[in-house]
Amino acid sequence: MISEVTLSLLRARRNLLAFSGGIDSTALFHLLSMQGILCDLAIVDYNRRAQSKKEVAYAHELAQRFGCKLFIKSITLPESDFEATARRARYQFFEELIATHRYDHLLTAHQLNDRLEWLLIQLTKGAGTVELVGMREIEKRAGYLLIRPLLEITKQELQRWLDRHNIPYFIDESNHDPHFMRNRIRPIAQALLAEHTQGIIRSLVYLSDDALRLWNKPKEARVGKVIIIPFRPELFRRDLLWLAKQQGILPSFRQQEMIMADSGGVLAGKIAFGVGGKFLWSSPYHPLVGASKAFKEGCRLRKVPRWIRGYLWELSPAWEVVDCALASLL
Repeated sequence: MISEVTLSLLRARRNLLAFSGGIDSTALFHLLSMQGILCDLAIVDYNRRAQSKKEVAYAHELAQRFGCKLFIKSITLPESDFEATARRARYQFFEELIATHRYDHLLTAHQLNDRLEWLLIQLTKGAGTVELVGMREIEKRAGYLLIRPLLEITKQELQRWLDRHNIPYFIDESNHDPHFMRNRIRPIAQALLAEHTQGIIRSLVYLSDDALRLWNKPKEARVGKVIIIPFRPELFRRDLLWLAKQQGILPSFRQQEMIMADSGGVLAGKIAFGVGGKFLWSSPYHPLVGASKAFKEGCRLRKVPRWIRGYLWELSPAWEVVDCALASLL
């Protein structure tokens, strides 16, 4: 099921698997173990379902049986904008583990259904080619590779494989909650895949190739959670969407228009964007409270957008660090 190219990349490397106990991550763990590739496991318990405790216990069982490490994060998040907030918390946890334990790869078990569902959801939001494609099998991130080995395999294939090998798994009951748009889209994706699997795979391959040709990823610099890229007016929308993705959100077409019209703004009260001089900035949004006169003057001289200043004040990096980041982009 997994390509030999991907398997060869994973062998003799330190791999961390984002695990949930569901069909996808359980299948990926066992498919890799049958190839002699063991992954350490990272699981997040959001404490929203009684079943999550059984999923964590299952992860414990696998870790003990196969001799791999298990990392658990237990958190409680607000209900508003839960999916986006959970994604940010999840990836922050994974990246902390990667930095601490020096993993080479983060593996996620996204599969073909996920990829098609993503495309259909982005169509409803007014997305371009880059956003429609979304997931790629291998993505270079800061300090590691994000690898999704199952993108050309349907969820139904994975479930049949697990059943054939008598491997237990869990089904998250929230997958049937119509509150989440993904769950409303899912029956449409399943029906399309049932009849047109190979055509959909080919189309996604072509779209991925086209996306790579259409847009060059901007050069970036980071100061804490501030991301700075060169401001390219002709690519404002494309670069804005890329920045938003790095921060774990995807603005609607209307939100994109508002930010572009004002040269900045705040999404969901959480993520800030702003154009300042030659640069486009993004960071978590914090109101600016108690900033010193010297700090405000430093922001003015460097043309730090007003929406970014609150987080930068709380972060309090030396101006030399900010200047070095800006200089690296020129």
